[in-house]
Amino acid sequence: MGGRVTQSGSGDLARARRLKTVLDSGASPIFVPAENAFPRVPEPSSLSRSTASASDVRFQYLEPLFQASPDALSISDCEHRVLWSNQAFSRMFGYDSNEILGQPLEDLVVSPDRLPEALWLRESVAKGQSITLETQRRKKDGSLIHVAVSSAPLIVEGKMAGFYAGYHDISDRKRVEALSSALYRVAEQSSSAQDL
Repeated sequence: MGGRVTQSGSGDLARARRLKTVLDSGASPIFVPAENAFPRVPEPSSLSRSTASASDVRFQYLEPLFQASPDALSISDCEHRVLWSNQAFSRMFGYDSNEILGQPLEDLVVSPDRLPEALWLRESVAKGQSITLETQRRKKDGSLIHVAVSSAPLIVEGKMAGFYAGYHDISDRKRVEALSSALYRVAEQSSSAQDL
């Protein structure tokens, strides 16, 4: 439930005042472009310094950051259809990019036994909450992967325009935790056997 800070033509002082108001309220700001939440990337030949809009330029800066993230990232509309995903999403879940766009996110990555959890996550984000939880998600081949899911609403002009979902692979950590737990139980059993 972050406050919204947009960039407009009103100048740096007005943006700074809005940011201070949001921060003073205790909410974390959500930065979104004022013109368009999901601008199209212009073709390189059509992009010139004189004709490029500010939102296109900002998008050009953010696209490499989005794609370079080691975490799987997706942006979906309010109906949970994927509008944008990065290459890590394709690698993590085993889909080609043309299999992802326009598809309901839950159909791609949520196993049937996790649907109630996905519904709770969807409802929480629709209420404006940012959620992070550790869970499992399904790959294209049906296998499960341990992930930390972070999801938050995307607010444009005061209205929810969609949501963000990020998936961090925690499989290695879960394996180490399971091994440590097993070793602890073995040590505990051998200790109690010696006590007897």
